[in-house]
Amino acid sequence: MTGAEVLRRVKAPVTDKAGRLAPLKAAALFLVVLPGAVLLIRMLSGDLGGNAYLAAIRDTGIWAIRLIVITLAVTPLRRLLAWPKLVTVRRMLGVAALVYSILHLVVYAADRAFEVATIAKEVMGLSLLVGTIALIAMIPLGATSTDAMVRRLGGNRWRTLHKLVYAVGVLAVVHYYLLLAKLSTMEATVEAGLVVLLMAYRALYAATGSRGLPLWSLAGLSIASGFAAMGIEAGYFGLRTNIDPWAVLSANFTLDAGLRPGWWVMVIGLGFVAAGVAREWQQRGKGRPSRPAVAAT
Repeated sequence: MTGAEVLRRVKAPVTDKAGRLAPLKAAALFLVVLPGAVLLIRMLSGDLGGNAYLAAIRDTGIWAIRLIVITLAVTPLRRLLAWPKLVTVRRMLGVAALVYSILHLVVYAADRAFEVATIAKEVMGLSLLVGTIALIAMIPLGATSTDAMVRRLGGNRWRTLHKLVYAVGVLAVVHYYLLLAKLSTMEATVEAGLVVLLMAYRALYAATGSRGLPLWSLAGLSIASGFAAMGIEAGYFGLRTNIDPWAVLSANFTLDAGLRPGWWVMVIGLGFVAAGVAREWQQRGKGRPSRPAVAAT
C-alpha cells in the first residue's frame, strides 16, 4: 500500500466521495471521540473517584446508549430538517455506539479481573443478559457497515439486517433501566421515551404506507411518548422498589422535583416539530411546495 493510499484511508471518515473535507463528518467524528478522550484523560489523571472501573463502566455504557438513540433518530431528522447530508454520519454514529459498547464490556471484564467463570455467572442475570444480547446484535451491524459489505449483501438484504438496530435500541434501554437506573432514572427514562417515540413513528409510517408523516402526527407522538415515559418510570419504581408508582406519576404534575423526564421527552420531540415548522415556512417563503416532513428509516 502506497503512502497516498494510507493517507486516503486515514482521511476517509471525514471526507466526501470526491476526497474533500466534509465538515459535518469531521464534526461528528470529533463529537463521538470526545467522550472517550475525556474519560481517558480523567482515568490517567486519577479523576474518576474511588472506583475508577465503575465510573468508566457507567460512562461508556451511557454514551453507547446515547449514540444508539441518536443513530435511530438520524433518518427522521434528516427529512424533518431538510438536511440530506445528515444521513452521511449515521454509519459513523452506529460504529461509535458499537465501540463504546465493546469498551463497556472490556472495562466491566477488567473490573472482574477477566475471570471468565465470574463474568459468565453474572451475565446470566437479567440486566447483563439483556445488555449482552444487545451487544451481540450490534456486531453484525458494525461488521457490515462498509460500502463493500453493502454491495456484497445487496441493498435489500443489508437493509433487512440493519433493522436489528431497532431491537438493539429497545434492549439497550431495558439494560440501562435494569442496571444503571439504580443511580438515577432521569436519563434512563428520557432515553426510553425517545426510543418509544422513534419506534412509534416507524410503526405509524408502516401502517399508513405514506411517503412521510405530517408534523401534527409527530407532535401527537411526542406528547404520547412523554406520557409513556412517565408510565415506564412509575412502572419501574412499582416493580423494583417500595415506592408507590402513583406517587411517581403524581410527581410529574408538580415542580417539587423539577421537570420530570416524561416532560423532557415531550420538549425534545416538540422542539424538533418546531424546527420542522420553521423549515416549512422557509420553503414556502421561497415559493417551494411543502411536503410531509418526516420519513422513515
